[in-house]
Amino acid sequence: MGAVHPSWPGLETYLNYFVPVNASETVPLCESDISLGPCYNLPSPYQNISQQAFFGTFRVFMFCVTVQVCAILLSLLYDLLKKLVMKIQVSLGSFKNIVSYPHAYTLPWMILDALEVVLSLVSFITFIIRSYDVQDSYLEATNLLLWIVEGLLFIRYLLSWSTALKKTRHVVSLCQVFSLTSISSAFVVPFLTRGWLPFNFLRAVTVTWPIHRLFEELDFPEIYENVVLSMTDFVAMVFSFAGIIFILENIGNPPGWYDSQDTSLSFFKSVWYVTVTISTVGYGDVYPISFLGRIAGMLFIVTGVLFFGTKTSQIALLLQESAQGRGRFSNRRKSHVILTGKLDEVNFRDFLQEYFHREHAGHRKAGLKLCALASYLLKIDRVGSRRSLPLNKLSVLQGHFPTDKHRVRVANAAAIFLLSKSHTTEDGRMEDKEQLFCALKAKLWRSSIEVYTNLLDRRSLLHSSGIIALCSSSLRDGLLCKSASCPGVIPLVGNLVVSANAKSLSATDVSTRLLLPQTYLDGLELEVYEVILPDLLLERTFGDLAELLFLDLGILLLAVDVSDDDGALLTSKGFRSRRSQSPASLPPAEEGTRSIQVFPGKDFVVEKRRAYIIAKENPQRLIEERAMASSRLSSSRKSQVAPLVQDNPRSLSGKSFGHDAHSLSPPPPPPRRLEPSPSVTVGGTNFGEEEAGPASGAAESRRGGEGGGGGGGGGGGGGGARRSKKPRDHPTEASS
Repeated sequence: MGAVHPSWPGLETYLNYFVPVNASETVPLCESDISLGPCYNLPSPYQNISQQAFFGTFRVFMFCVTVQVCAILLSLLYDLLKKLVMKIQVSLGSFKNIVSYPHAYTLPWMILDALEVVLSLVSFITFIIRSYDVQDSYLEATNLLLWIVEGLLFIRYLLSWSTALKKTRHVVSLCQVFSLTSISSAFVVPFLTRGWLPFNFLRAVTVTWPIHRLFEELDFPEIYENVVLSMTDFVAMVFSFAGIIFILENIGNPPGWYDSQDTSLSFFKSVWYVTVTISTVGYGDVYPISFLGRIAGMLFIVTGVLFFGTKTSQIALLLQESAQGRGRFSNRRKSHVILTGKLDEVNFRDFLQEYFHREHAGHRKAGLKLCALASYLLKIDRVGSRRSLPLNKLSVLQGHFPTDKHRVRVANAAAIFLLSKSHTTEDGRMEDKEQLFCALKAKLWRSSIEVYTNLLDRRSLLHSSGIIALCSSSLRDGLLCKSASCPGVIPLVGNLVVSANAKSLSATDVSTRLLLPQTYLDGLELEVYEVILPDLLLERTFGDLAELLFLDLGILLLAVDVSDDDGALLTSKGFRSRRSQSPASLPPAEEGTRSIQVFPGKDFVVEKRRAYIIAKENPQRLIEERAMASSRLSSSRKSQVAPLVQDNPRSLSGKSFGHDAHSLSPPPPPPRRLEPSPSVTVGGTNFGEEEAGPASGAAESRRGGEGGGGGGGGGGGGGGARRSKKPRDHPTEASS
């Protein structure tokens, strides 16, 4: 362990001020048989202890203290100079800051912390190796490895020191004191003729700081994180205490004190002693015999009792808080969505059914976990089951936003939804102020985050700059005005904005077996889809297109696009300002705000390609297939045909938009151009209602159709006209 001693000029002279070189004579300690191994000038754990080991360890300790004092003085001088320079800059009127500020914990610093963990473990392993009798060749290799490792850790120490705002406070922190002690002792021990083990066993303690920083940034589940960190702290405490007791027992008592004979004490015996001691088991098979070792043992017992009591209560408290929803959301630094505001069971259930709807699978934010933060703990079993909702992607916490922003991980959130109460209140403007305050605070923390909120007063929209806000009262008033010209639009739109799944209800519920509840549930499953219309369906009036889609495909036309992104305009009949484009060349619908018009009137000509359809599934493919079949048939017959009858509305065998199913059999009907039926009522429950009779009764039929109630939730009211046809797939039930 000590055959090779390189010289370091001035080091021995400096250390002689603390311990003279002739303080004790050098007594070689050899094994029982010299032929079995060389003699050592350094103490061995398996030999009797000499007082020379005490002096050698004391010299190393004093060198480490000197290095620490130099580092503190240097940091203190730097802080004083920095304050002086700042005062000079302020007095001269310059606010330029020329000092270093704390670094943000970015990816490069995370890599440095991970490298520090690995290097600290290697350094600690070298301490264990040096605690045993090894040959000179292995000792030289261990010294070289120790210098390399501690040199890299010294560079890491300098980087941390250079980025610290207050150098003196940084240097005197416990982690940095242990780190510099390990570095200085590792460099000085191989140069001393009477040195012994370095103090790099302290790496078992310093390694816990970067591990804590990494776990905090990686965002593991809170309980898992605390259990792992508690185990790490326990192992660090055991190994650091074992290193202390190992050195104290092997250096023996100070000179002049009673020096008793020791038994063979290895490092792992020290680990065993510390473990059974701090765990209050105390087998008594290993115990310290030196005075300093017994003092350290008493401190270990007190520390162990405090450690186990604190960590046990901490983990129990975390389990209790997690059950009460007062824990912390964890998603391992991945993006997620935050839902907060005035949450209750009603708006929480509606939001979940829409957020986890199957039609949103292609959205770029689909699959993100959802973290709900409410003023009280919401019961998930009241809003859905595992069959209807992916509960593994949902976390519910109890708290208030923005007070508990750190618990919901705003820094990693992709979007925030702030919901108002499910019912309108008189003091809606005060609630809007709270919603806008929370939204603006979120934008202040992260300007790139998307914030969505619904407001109760339309005047609050003036203060929603940078926030996607929707005023429910304005939407309500608009629907009331629209219902004058389009009866039934309120229950229709009201049920369309609610996503529901009839399969989520219990099959044993008697109420769902009745016709009216089943029809209502079927209507709740309808959704609004954005489709791109082919050229065949353009240049038609809204009423003509609505009748054609309903009679031929059993789907309802709700609204058309009126935005100007592709150069098309929504004009009156006969005016064209759009170049013909194929659906493939049209750019896909982008996320954001689009201008649409709901039920613009049956005489309005549709010039835009994008339309909004009510159906159970996305009808885009069905429309394209029917358009292709109609185009092939039209090119072969060179004539237009009559509308398709209701017997087989979805068949593609020789039929197309507006083609009669019996026109292929002789005698064929005379060709005629498809015109909008005067009896079609746009906005009613059944777009296919018409009067069975001559054209002279069109006015009465139209008045009767307008008197029909709108389809609410799948149950639509009939008009005054008689129904002559009912298309397949029950479009009347699905019209809600």
